[in-house]
Amino acid sequence: RTGQKLLSRAKDLKSRGARQVYAFVAHGLCQSPEFDKLLDELPVNELILTNTVHHPTEVPTADLE
Repeated sequence: RTGQKLLSRAKDLKSRGARQVYAFVAHGLCQSPEFDKLLDELPVNELILTNTVHHPTEVPTADLE
């Protein structure tokens, strides 16, 4: 599943008392139902994606920076 390792590590950090978690992802693919589900579950303050993979301009980015 997309981002499963990231999700697991972020949840682990939060359970160990981290007040803030930031994630940086290279080559993020944002056009899938799995990615939408990941965003709903991911306990991070900020998710930063590089733009090395072409994405059409209509990709929703309301929750992304």
